[in-house]
Amino acid sequence: PICYSFCTLLIHHTPDMAEIGKGDPRWIVKERDDGANCNNWHWTEKDILPWAKSQIKEIIEGNHFEKTNSMEVKTTDVQNIEGDALIMNRKKKLICSFDLKMEIGWEGKILDADTGDEIYTVKGKMIVPDVDDTTIGDDMAVDVTCAEEGDAADKVLAVVRKQGRSFIRKGMEEFANSLKDAHNITNKVQSKVSDGSPKATSSSETKKEVNTSLTDTLSARYDWRCPPAELWDALTNQGKASAYTRSNALIELKTGGSFKYLGGSISGTFSSVDPPKGFVMKWRLDNWNTNHFSEVSISLDSQEAGVTEMKIEQVNIPCGELERVRQGWQQNFWEPIKHLFGYQFNKK
Repeated sequence: PICYSFCTLLIHHTPDMAEIGKGDPRWIVKERDDGANCNNWHWTEKDILPWAKSQIKEIIEGNHFEKTNSMEVKTTDVQNIEGDALIMNRKKKLICSFDLKMEIGWEGKILDADTGDEIYTVKGKMIVPDVDDTTIGDDMAVDVTCAEEGDAADKVLAVVRKQGRSFIRKGMEEFANSLKDAHNITNKVQSKVSDGSPKATSSSETKKEVNTSLTDTLSARYDWRCPPAELWDALTNQGKASAYTRSNALIELKTGGSFKYLGGSISGTFSSVDPPKGFVMKWRLDNWNTNHFSEVSISLDSQEAGVTEMKIEQVNIPCGELERVRQGWQQNFWEPIKHLFGYQFNKK
């Protein structure tokens, strides 16, 4: 089945129920003239990038990851932190999401083992091109550069490539957990940083491409208990998609724009976009043949007040993948949208 990794964490607060038909204001959910978001009911996003930058620097800067009588290596400063860090709220459910890149300066010193005097200094950078909640741990890329050359530089560089990378990866795990602590989210990131020793890979873990010579078609209709504009926003808003798929989504909502879901397990481009009526996508799973795409057409139509009929047709699905794709839409999109936003649906 299509699988995904989660950074998303949900917190439920259950208020006392109001009596039906008594006119209790707790039953009324509408936009207020004063713009107030009563009881955190409506979707909100809070940009926490400045906080994230400060926290990452506090965790990583100025720390030794190698210190012996003949060598000291430490981080110096964290530079050029870019990307997104958000806390999202809907119906008192909190979701955290971040997608960052950065550069970390490092400095190594070769010392006289007897006197402790400095013999040689080496400097360089550790570059993190992309880190999010799906790549914390050994999956997080850390590129290492060095400004000097020579035997002494190579000796320090070897330490940075092993201990330095491990330190940065563990530091980002600590950052992810500090983010949860700061926003009262209890689930913690379990350490996924290894000691650097190689691991055997079983044949069942090796990705195999799917035969695409024969294809199937998926066709379905659903009634959603929400207006078309709200369902459209749930399907096409990048922040909301990141929340309910519990991984960082990429959605460039325009003809020719790219999309990625579930850490790149699903990717493709938009062939056409017609807000809020529907869109067409060239859509593929990452284990399909490189140039094979299915075509997904999703249309939204208002049936009555507060009800939207959604039609989905997906053609050119590789034979044998139909049930996997069907379950993937249900488990990774329709059910999470229902649970996060409260939009009930039924298949017609």
